[in-house]
Amino acid sequence: MYKIKETKDSLTAVERADKLMECIGIILNVEKPKTIETARELYSWLKRKGLSVFFLKKHAEILGYPEHGLEEDQLADQCDCIITLGGDGTLLYTARITAPREKPILGINLGDFGFLVAVEPKNMYESLENVLSGNFYLDRRMMLEASVYKNGKCIKTCWALNDVVIAKPGLSRLIKLETYVAGEFVSNFPADGLIISSPTGSTAYNLSAGGPIVSPKVDVIILNPICPHTLVSRPLVISPEEEVRIILKSEEGEALMTVDGQVGFPISKGDEVYVKRAPFRTNLISLPGKGFYEILRNKLGKVDRNG
Repeated sequence: MYKIKETKDSLTAVERADKLMECIGIILNVEKPKTIETARELYSWLKRKGLSVFFLKKHAEILGYPEHGLEEDQLADQCDCIITLGGDGTLLYTARITAPREKPILGINLGDFGFLVAVEPKNMYESLENVLSGNFYLDRRMMLEASVYKNGKCIKTCWALNDVVIAKPGLSRLIKLETYVAGEFVSNFPADGLIISSPTGSTAYNLSAGGPIVSPKVDVIILNPICPHTLVSRPLVISPEEEVRIILKSEEGEALMTVDGQVGFPISKGDEVYVKRAPFRTNLISLPGKGFYEILRNKLGKVDRNG
């Protein structure tokens, strides 16, 4: 197993023990081109290294390895490390199902954009050699915890690596969100919705909605109204120690809470949503040589390279 050696920022060094990794989990997006082929090649490569390899049960059956399939909780519990084959969406999904265990995640980019997934396919095996030899860091990303209350009773709790969004459904009118931070009233946001973002999510929907980019080394929570019907509304950056409370006040009485753009949960008039920093983190495997700002420049600066 690996041991975490704490440092002063969000990157933590990994101190090698007798055997760094013994069991590897692989989660893939079967809709991406070449994912099935890549998964089979990776499986064979890892087995030759003497490692145990498991997939989600539904993926193992597609690949023809049904005996190497596990349910989500089993995969998260048993594996020392999770490799994702896909894009950012695959990694976000993996972060949520492994969240309480804080298992290291290595993202292989088989998607189009790939801001969170650190490794390109051409560098996959070289990167894996580094991981298996202990030559990597853990980028410990803050997560969000969101809980929905109806009539004072918690009916849903979920976790997000990127963001929690409360938005109007379909073509309905603006919604009104009565918002409090640390118990203090902030605003009745009349808007299409509200983004509650982590630093990792600051480069996602928050950025598209005009919010600030925040370094993942800084723990903050960003509140960013979506198309607010006011002249004075601006994104708000708050302490991670502060809890956000949102009450749906719209007369139409319907909205949708989405988590990382993947999981939806309907909320009704009078329902309350509480969002705070989660008590655990997502451990992204970070390899030497690539920092956040280089990735930021390469991924988001492609429009203008002549400046």
